Order: sequence, then C-alpha cells, then structure tokens
Amino acid sequence: MAKTKLKKQIEEAVIRGIRRNAERIFNLSQDTASCYVPVDTGMLKRSGYINEIPKGSEIGYRTPYASSIEFGAPEQPITGTQTVKVKSFKRKDGSIVQAHTKKYVNKRLIRIRPKHSKFEWGKPIFRVIDKIAEKKPQLFLTRSVRDGIPYLPDDIRFELKRSGIGSVQ
Repeated sequence: MAKTKLKKQIEEAVIRGIRRNAERIFNLSQDTASCYVPVDTGMLKRSGYINEIPKGSEIGYRTPYASSIEFGAPEQPITGTQTVKVKSFKRKDGSIVQAHTKKYVNKRLIRIRPKHSKFEWGKPIFRVIDKIAEKKPQLFLTRSVRDGIPYLPDDIRFELKRSGIGSVQ
C-alpha cells in the first residue's frame, strides 16, 4: 500500500517537473532578445500557447504561417489571376490616366512599405512577382527546446524535493 502511494507521488512530481520544464521552454521561445521567436507584427508571438496534457504539456503557435517560419518553405510559383482596380491618376507630365482594371496572370501585385528608421515608414512601392521566395527555417521553437531540455533533470529534481520525497541523484 505504501509503495503504491510513493509511486504515485513520484509520478506526480515527475509530471510537474516536465510541466515546469515546458514552461521554461515556452518562455525561451517567447524571448525576442535572444532571437527565438521572430517579431514583425507580433502576431506569431501572441499566438503562442502552452497547454497541460495528461502526462506533460503541449507548446505551440496558432498562426497559419507558424510552421513555415519554424521549418521553412520551398520556392513556389504563383498560379491564377489577380485583377486589380486602378484609380484614375495624374502623371508627372500632366496627362490623366482614367480608372481601369489590370489583370496579372500567374503573377501578383504586392505593396511594400520600406522602413526608413525604427519609427518611420517610407512611401509604398508596388512590385509584380511571379513566385513566392523560399523561406529559410528559423527553428525558433526547436532552438528553445534544445536550450531548455538540459534543465529537465533539475526541474524534476526540484519537484521531487518539493514533494518531500527527498534528494534524488
């Protein structure tokens, strides 16, 4: 009877140690100062979560593009047609171009706003692209696991001591 109670206490302490280590890993992945999670708009960082599961924890990111940032993505050609409505405008020479639509077949018109400084954006630049460039893997979550997992024995040992089971070597 005492053995099963001790076994249950040890199992619960180990699970708490695993969860403690998962929180450490999640906090590392959220660290932007060490270049773990990349931050452009902050949406990826805000989508991070940690959930308790029966015998541990689950860490993840909910944005649709989180996996392509973590693992990268190959170059992809653009398919389909994009129709763009162009407003009437005045050219530098004074002539007026009437409003019209323009079609891009297997291409996309994109808008880029260059950043002049930390606080100042430049005028938008429009470019036509025919492929989505390859994304290199950033491995922000993988690197945080690699840096946090060595602390797992310490986290389990801490929880065992906290449970009053004693020091375990």
